[in-house]
Amino acid sequence: GWVKATVFVSGFTGNIVSCFNSTLAGAAATTAPCGFALDKTGTGDYIVDFGFEVDDRFYSATGSDRALTVSVCSNFVGACNNTITANQVEVVSWNQSFFDSKFYLVIY
Repeated sequence: GWVKATVFVSGFTGNIVSCFNSTLAGAAATTAPCGFALDKTGTGDYIVDFGFEVDDRFYSATGSDRALTVSVCSNFVGACNNTITANQVEVVSWNQSFFDSKFYLVIY
């Protein structure tokens, strides 16, 4: 399916810039931070907490900056740098080293 959540994150400011949360109604569903929380744990390392279980879903991350690799993990899939819960996804951006980046994350 349908998209359950989306975020566009500015890693430079550590903010959720725009988002969508299918679990909310009205303006709250599309007004940042849409009920989500972002934790910048270090340069190029971010944890997004959606407030509902996401480790059993498909997800996709895309970087919006220079050529980079965006890695995504949950507590179910991947080797995360930090301990995370079933409601969280960790995104790491790097290009030979970690660097702050903007990125899109979609939860299906």
